[in-house]
Amino acid sequence: MISAKTSKTLCTCLSVIGLLSVITPASATVFSIDEFKISRPASASNPTGSVAFLDSFDNGVPPPNAPNFNNGNAASYTVTGVAGPEANGSLNFDTALGAVRDAVGRPGQNLVFDARINTNILNTDTTNGLKAANTFIVDGLFNLTALPVLPREGFGIRLSDSGISGGTGNDILDLFVRQNASGTLVIEFRRVDLVADFITSYGSFVYAPGHDQVLLELSKLDATTKAVQASFAYVDAGVTGGFTTFGTTADIFNGENATRASFRATSPIPIPPTIFLSLLGLAAMVTVRKLKA
Repeated sequence: MISAKTSKTLCTCLSVIGLLSVITPASATVFSIDEFKISRPASASNPTGSVAFLDSFDNGVPPPNAPNFNNGNAASYTVTGVAGPEANGSLNFDTALGAVRDAVGRPGQNLVFDARINTNILNTDTTNGLKAANTFIVDGLFNLTALPVLPREGFGIRLSDSGISGGTGNDILDLFVRQNASGTLVIEFRRVDLVADFITSYGSFVYAPGHDQVLLELSKLDATTKAVQASFAYVDAGVTGGFTTFGTTADIFNGENATRASFRATSPIPIPPTIFLSLLGLAAMVTVRKLKA
């Protein structure tokens, strides 16, 4: 018969092993996007608004391939990781095929997939691209056939000044469907500062299950300000429901006049097997010592 002390010690060891299995995920996740769009909101000079770029992922060729901008200019993506396949009007992207990047605001690394559309960044052109002097809306319509299954895993859209003249790469806004650190599935609006290694959250809403798709939107609706607004809506059977808008806006232009948009996904990298086995060995050694005591 196992003594109460032995039983308690074994339970402790099993708890440690269980915890290690939780923080050592087995694999990344394949997410899916149905549509990526950049548009101009309605204005006095453009009463109905207009679409500047629309990728419906229906030509079977994944990014960096992209359809032309609506003005006829050629378009392309800069891709981090590997995209595809593209089929049935959607693009799959697997974070297991992402690039390794240091995590922001915490120790460790992530697997990152990112497809950034190469919009106009010329300071002399205030009409085209996502500029401080104009207005724009960035939409990402994602299928909900797969959801984040790991803490700190997620997918969504981003505005970034990376690679733009005058930018330091620290003006980054994310609107993501993600699991937070406690494992709750949320839709979160946040600023990511790569220089300061810090993330500022502007709020989150608990994800509502049971929908077909989610439409994530980052919009700059006033040409006289730098404020970006974040919103989202669920979509079922092709019908978009009411939008939920975050109460806080964020400034995306600091030292530069342009930004670029991307859709992306991140997944935490598992603890290396050698470390995992070392931790298991340590737990077993502690258990044996307690049993002998």
